[in-house]
Amino acid sequence: MADDILQLFAYDHLPAHLQAQSKPFHDLAARLATGPNNFMRDHALLKLLEAKDCAVRAALIPDADGLDTLLCIVIPESGVYQADKSIYDWTIHRVTGDLAGVHWSFFTGSKVGLRVNTAGYLETQEHRQMPCFMGSGIQWGLTGPPGARVTLRGTSADPGGVLSIT
Repeated sequence: MADDILQLFAYDHLPAHLQAQSKPFHDLAARLATGPNNFMRDHALLKLLEAKDCAVRAALIPDADGLDTLLCIVIPESGVYQADKSIYDWTIHRVTGDLAGVHWSFFTGSKVGLRVNTAGYLETQEHRQMPCFMGSGIQWGLTGPPGARVTLRGTSADPGGVLSIT
C-alpha cells in the first residue's frame, strides 16, 4: 500500500512555488515508507498526504492581507543568501518564516541595511517600518541562521513576477 500512496506525493508537475510547499512532505513520506510495514505506517502516510494537500491548497488561497508570496528562500550553510539582480519590480511588505537573526542587505547602490522585526516587517535602524521596493537590476540578499526558511510577501508590478528558490 505504501507504494500506492507514495506516488501521490509527486511534485515535479507543480509550479515552482507549489513544489516548495510539497517537497518537504514528499521527503518525509519517502522516509516513513522505509519504516516498519504495518497499518500504522500506512495510516501515517495517509495523514501526511492529507496535510500535504492542505498545505498546497493553502498556498493557492490569497492571504487576508492581500499580499502575494513573491519568493521562498532557505538560507544556505554560509548564512548568506545573495540573490541575482532582480528581474522583477517588487515591493516587499512583509517577511514570514524563521525570522530570528535575519537581516536584509543591498549589495549595489546604497548600502542600506534593513532588519526583519519579530512581526515580519522590514525596518530601518531607527525601527521605522517600511516596504522595500526591489526594482530591476538591484542586487540584494539576506543573512541569517543556516537552514532558516524565509518567505517574501508583497506585490509585483510584473505578471508572473513570483519565484520560488530553495
